[in-house]
Amino acid sequence: MRSASYYWLILFYLGSTIVGSRVERTCPWDLIPSAIMFTPYLLLPCLRLVGTQIPYLEEHRYPYIVINPLISNRLRKTNLRKVKTDAADAYLLGELYYKEEFQNFRKRGVQLLNLRYLTRQHEALSNMCVQTKLQFQAVQDQVFPEYKGVLGAIYSKVSLQFLSQLPTSQMVLQTDVTLLKSSISSLLSSRRGRSDAWIDERAQRLLEAAKKNPFKHTMYSSHLVNLRMLITLILQYQEHLAELEQCHQPL
Repeated sequence: MRSASYYWLILFYLGSTIVGSRVERTCPWDLIPSAIMFTPYLLLPCLRLVGTQIPYLEEHRYPYIVINPLISNRLRKTNLRKVKTDAADAYLLGELYYKEEFQNFRKRGVQLLNLRYLTRQHEALSNMCVQTKLQFQAVQDQVFPEYKGVLGAIYSKVSLQFLSQLPTSQMVLQTDVTLLKSSISSLLSSRRGRSDAWIDERAQRLLEAAKKNPFKHTMYSSHLVNLRMLITLILQYQEHLAELEQCHQPL
């Protein structure tokens, strides 16, 4: 009869190191009875598995511990010798297990996991949108800096769409006033609070800003291409962020 041996598992999944438990193994992994219950022990050998093994552990009710990589990395920095091997990592995690009081990982509800994922996605898109706005601001300052505040907030949908149509002061001055008013009116999704007098005032402010603009001619056509591209990205980011916020409400 083959003697029993012990295996200690370390799983790497979603940026977190998942410390497995000691398993008394006398048969292949896929033949381990689901009734075996065990508690965490010191990690010695290191076996890297893909994240698809986690559902297997949960299905057979095997307890495991999730350790924040920042905690294990902080312990690694306290050592004088920086050794990065599987055996050293396993020993480090085992040492950490005995120093800290960890609890077995408990799977959260599906609703909470969805909320966490959507929140992280919202934060990532917000950061990318901020970077895109900074790039847009740098290009606009070289093309039409006096446009700020003419049609309200610079990053409003109406303001960005109008700037995409007429990105330079030269184009604005060459356009008839009636056509400017018509363009502004067509971009408004709702006329609530936007009377004809308001549209006339915005058209006059737009002409005055075009006359005051220090750049009468755009030397580099690449600025216009980049400006329109950045406007499209900002509008798409705003649409995606609004969609994520709507998904947050039911949760």
